[in-house]
Amino acid sequence: MKDIVAFERFGDEGVRTLGGKGYNLCKMAIAGFPVPGGFIITADVFRQFLKENEIGGQVLDSLKESRGCDLAALGEISKEITNLISKGTFPVNVGKHVRESFRRLGCKYAAVRSSAVAEDSKKESWAGELESYLYITEKNLIPSVKKCYASLFSERALVYRLGKRVKDQGVAVVVQKMIDSEVSGVAFSIDPVTKDKDMIVIEAAYGLGEAVVSGLVNPDRYEFDKKRMDIRKHAINKQEFLLKNTGKTLSRVDLDSEAGALRKLDDQSIRKVAYLCQRLESCFQAPQDVEWAYEGGRLYVLQSRPVVLR
Repeated sequence: MKDIVAFERFGDEGVRTLGGKGYNLCKMAIAGFPVPGGFIITADVFRQFLKENEIGGQVLDSLKESRGCDLAALGEISKEITNLISKGTFPVNVGKHVRESFRRLGCKYAAVRSSAVAEDSKKESWAGELESYLYITEKNLIPSVKKCYASLFSERALVYRLGKRVKDQGVAVVVQKMIDSEVSGVAFSIDPVTKDKDMIVIEAAYGLGEAVVSGLVNPDRYEFDKKRMDIRKHAINKQEFLLKNTGKTLSRVDLDSEAGALRKLDDQSIRKVAYLCQRLESCFQAPQDVEWAYEGGRLYVLQSRPVVLR
């Protein structure tokens, strides 16, 4: 059993081991994309965690009971499973490897993200269903991993799973160097609304991209034409606050009206994000939904998944 897989040491591990998000990150890192350093705590560890704490059977029984339940009953089942996971003891040998791998990243903070084995496929994205935790230190790393495990059984995730009839319950966890972004956002290598394959849509806001992903701010929107290889449209939206780490917690920081009304990306930066999207689409041979960030003037890709068109 492999417990830890570093991005740059990705071999023949598949989605069942790394989860959808983890697999894509490894593939991007090996291909030379600007991915922040990190590693994956494999789904095998999740299975070991359930086995060592003797809760796997209880979890499965609870999930069977969830079929056909109303929301109130699903909420109780979610609480029951979450309680079992929170009380469980993380495998000691794996915990040691996790902390050692964190130290090798050479950073104070990391982003800890759930990576379900049924996630980020061409059929189902699971976008936003499982939890991510930002600015995690070595001290609260293992508790955050357990929270990622528990998020696989949140009421929201249970509703999604039952609706999509997803059977595989495995989850890996991505631990990635935290990017303290000045500007960040999402980009689509196809217009997700019109389904125009020749158009790249970029959304950008100051601070951490969680504000964009969570819909907390109204981001700038830029359209890039693949055929003309140029920017077709700018839509600048006023941003009232940004999300950033203030030393102890993730906080909202108000922007003055002048700063919030400025363009978030200049044309050169827009083109860099657009070119990145095109390369990712070519790499994965499918339209991509990309999370990106600029830190210190350098562009990073934080994750990429197929666009699931309805």
